[in-house]
Amino acid sequence: MMNLPSILKTIQNLFQKGFADTKKLDAALSDLRQSSAMSTQELEKFCRLSNDLAKELGVSTEVILRQAAALSKLGITTAESAAQLTELGIRFAAISPGMDAGKATASLADIMQAYKISASDASDGILSKINEVGNRFQTSNAEIAEGLQKSSAAMAGAGETIETTIGLFAGGQEVIRDASEVGEAIRSIALRMQACDSETGMLSGNLADLAEQVAELTKTAGNRGGISLFADSSRTEPKDMLTLLGEFSEIWSELDANSRTDLAGALFGAEHTQAGTAIIENFAQVGAAIDVMAESAGSADREFAAMTDSLNHKLNAASAAAAGIFENLFPKEELASAVDAANGFLGILDRLTEKLGPSGALGLGAGLFAGLKNVGGAKTYAPVCFKNADHRMCSSGYRSFHAVECEIHRENTEQRQYAGTAYNDCVMAMYHYTPAAATQTGS
Repeated sequence: MMNLPSILKTIQNLFQKGFADTKKLDAALSDLRQSSAMSTQELEKFCRLSNDLAKELGVSTEVILRQAAALSKLGITTAESAAQLTELGIRFAAISPGMDAGKATASLADIMQAYKISASDASDGILSKINEVGNRFQTSNAEIAEGLQKSSAAMAGAGETIETTIGLFAGGQEVIRDASEVGEAIRSIALRMQACDSETGMLSGNLADLAEQVAELTKTAGNRGGISLFADSSRTEPKDMLTLLGEFSEIWSELDANSRTDLAGALFGAEHTQAGTAIIENFAQVGAAIDVMAESAGSADREFAAMTDSLNHKLNAASAAAAGIFENLFPKEELASAVDAANGFLGILDRLTEKLGPSGALGLGAGLFAGLKNVGGAKTYAPVCFKNADHRMCSSGYRSFHAVECEIHRENTEQRQYAGTAYNDCVMAMYHYTPAAATQTGS
């Protein structure tokens, strides 16, 4: 059973946490205002939605606001869209060990923007595909997200799909185990297939130059002319990435070591030769990953549903609910006054419980509760108690504390001799004071 000092300390901690959390929320909201394209009205609407969303997802309201700010690059203008996209980011993080909500939301925003995937399609269009490949191949959701963040813009610019990008990444990552490097290698070949410089992304030459080099390196006994980068005889339409790399993988064993190195360097860039080689050599897994994604619908929702049954999720939801209650009790416009009042009250509790100890605090508690019960009575206001406080009324030894002088005693001529009585004496006088005692002193 908790004793009174413990109860009072718990109350103090709850208030202090509530004020601290509200301060964080205000800072997060300020960041959202600065970065968001939403109108003031839509921002206010989103704030009302954020606490309910936090409880549903098992995160803090502050996290919701921070993630909404991170999604501002998508040009969101309505509260509903902001809530929907923020929810996607939180869900993505929840089903992706090793990836926090900030990284999840940032990568999701980049992927959606690159492939022009709407919020309504993102759960199965992005999350489920990543989740299923992360579960079944030697990679993870966090690694796939990092690779996509590096390569999606270039791959989408080359007309490639998100499935192709994830598939290529899975094939390379199983061998290289370096998400950043594999992502950069995929970005590089996508830019080179558009005749762009892999460093600057700017147009740097004619695709025909690369085509000639590749054709020369891929000449075999069965194909004297080598492999062409183009799908048509007029050499104007490049082959899609899967077709091209599939053809390379089929003749890979026929090439000597130098030709393989030179070909990988020509396609992916000299600095990404190792990753490019891994993708070609492990191309069977690229196709397997694409097949898995074709059957991935609902994967993200199922995994998140399992997460919501965890104790941690339930505790976070309870915390978000508590934050909502605190905000209801202390609206932002009234918070400053509430902070001043609470700080004063909590300071008194802190000093009293520290000085009185467990047994003395029990007497204090009885007095405080009795005082609250009799608020409004003609003879029970604190000033009256303070005015009539003397050694008889503070007879339990509390007069021995002299940390703070009582200003009310100082002002009262009859009690001037007790001006040095501690502030604690004054509070304890409320406990010992009775209307009869007041009458006897001429009150």
